[in-house]
Amino acid sequence: MQINSMLQTVTNITEKYNNFYEVLWYDPKVNRTLCLSISLPPQFPMVAPVYKVTPPVYHPWIDSSGMVVGHKKLGTGWNQHVSLANLTNEIIKELKSGKITAAPGASPQLSYPGLGMSNSLPRMTASATGSYYYSNQQIPPRNPNNVVAPNPYFQSLGHTNSMPASTVYSQSNNDNMNDISLADLDSMSLDELKELLNNDNKRKEYINKKDKVKEMKQVVEELSTSNKDLAEKILSFKENFENLKAELREHQNILKGEKAQFETLMAEQNKYVSNYSPEKLYSTLQQSSYEADRESEEIANDFLMGTLSADEFLKKYRTARKLHHLRSEKLELFSSNQDTMFIKK
Repeated sequence: MQINSMLQTVTNITEKYNNFYEVLWYDPKVNRTLCLSISLPPQFPMVAPVYKVTPPVYHPWIDSSGMVVGHKKLGTGWNQHVSLANLTNEIIKELKSGKITAAPGASPQLSYPGLGMSNSLPRMTASATGSYYYSNQQIPPRNPNNVVAPNPYFQSLGHTNSMPASTVYSQSNNDNMNDISLADLDSMSLDELKELLNNDNKRKEYINKKDKVKEMKQVVEELSTSNKDLAEKILSFKENFENLKAELREHQNILKGEKAQFETLMAEQNKYVSNYSPEKLYSTLQQSSYEADRESEEIANDFLMGTLSADEFLKKYRTARKLHHLRSEKLELFSSNQDTMFIKK
């Protein structure tokens, strides 16, 4: 809900990847395109979002690392009920209010491309001679005088862009080959350069002679050997691992059998226990006392009808009445001590 509201109400916002968003705008005061990145931590909305401005600029709300910390609802002022969309719009409004100034020592640039996105304006990079060139422009072919043809854009800036081709080439690939020297290209003739350009074997031989390339290959070989040793070590545990898995499955099967047997015995126990519950015992005892009393009454009736002799009557009647009185006494004892004789569940 919070994220959808922000995407609908914040102008020019784009989602770069999961829980990371960017807003770009051009600030004429500092003559550059600024980027406000919004990062939502995994604990969001319980934890406040993180706002950061790039490239480096100065503003009362922004600390030395570019983090936005000046809004009162960030940090300790954040809670899960704060509107993410309103907070983002308030921060953008403040940053666009004209209080931003260029950070001291900031390098010149035309725009900020943002994280993981391409921009139509290429990045300008300063050369060793003080001129600027586009690092993502295609380098013109080398001419016989080993000089790059003048670029109209650099001429408009007052620069001739007449540095050697090897210098431009090495600087334009600075991100990937910043520690590989290609200065020896300046000493080659045009024919040698053409052969190097068109002959794959010559080009590979030239590249493989570089010390940094040799070091890189050595590191790759060492990593390959290390990975191979690690893989062999892991494979050496395979047999033991499979044995442990088989043993685990065996114990699981035993456990299943024991569990089934336990459940069967518990069901049988519950069936017997239900016959000896306090309520069941009391009902059975009450019924037995009633039957003993009824039996003694039948014996007395038989004696009065003359079907029993005096000795037989005394013997049977005494036994029946004794049983009745014993059961009645147990009923009375049961009723008065039921709470202490049995534990209620």
